[in-house]
Amino acid sequence: MGMLLRSEKTGSIRKIVNKNDREDKQIVEIQFDYQAGEQVQAFRVGPHRIGHVVVKADTLEEARAKMEEALGKIEIEVEEEH
Repeated sequence: MGMLLRSEKTGSIRKIVNKNDREDKQIVEIQFDYQAGEQVQAFRVGPHRIGHVVVKADTLEEARAKMEEALGKIEIEVEEEH
């Protein structure tokens, strides 16, 4: 199961924090396409994504729970442009 990381607003990334365990076998990949200080667009289409998370589990229910847990450990702060 995969999920895009996105911003609801256009602006500059102030910080990205990922507190997920790198050894967690259910997390296949977490990728960030931007770094703090870079400009991002409010999400409208795929290229506006900030990154993505891919998880795996034995059931869809477990995958959804793992995705929710993984996303809860990622903090992305975007300062809106004025």
